[in-house]
Amino acid sequence: MSGRASSGAAALTRRGGFMHVSDFLTHWGLVENPFAAEEARRDAVFARLSATEATHPDFEKILGSLERPSASIVFGEKGSGKTAIRLQLAQRVARWNDTHRDQAVLFVAYDDANPFLDSFLQAWASQRSRKVASRR
Repeated sequence: MSGRASSGAAALTRRGGFMHVSDFLTHWGLVENPFAAEEARRDAVFARLSATEATHPDFEKILGSLERPSASIVFGEKGSGKTAIRLQLAQRVARWNDTHRDQAVLFVAYDDANPFLDSFLQAWASQRSRKVASRR
């Protein structure tokens, strides 16, 4: 550590060695906790950002060209923005469909791939074990 902590951070450290959420918010001048919502559907901060054109850095790559639609799959850790991307994709497709009725795009949101991936893994493992057994 550099020893160049701001007076606010130093005061917080003296108070007990860690920073409380309310202290963090106050220190950075935040009026609400941007990390309070567990997912984008219930996130007030995300709702306000959605009114702007702010998107994930890879949003356009995931969206692709709506003139030539294709499938996209987004994987990520909890809290990495998967739901936010899905909601923004749905908004963008809806806007496209409103103005391009003769080129409407079907948007299919598949939220829980775990059952599909589990059955795929079981089938793959079963097939692999049969191949190993046939080599013996």
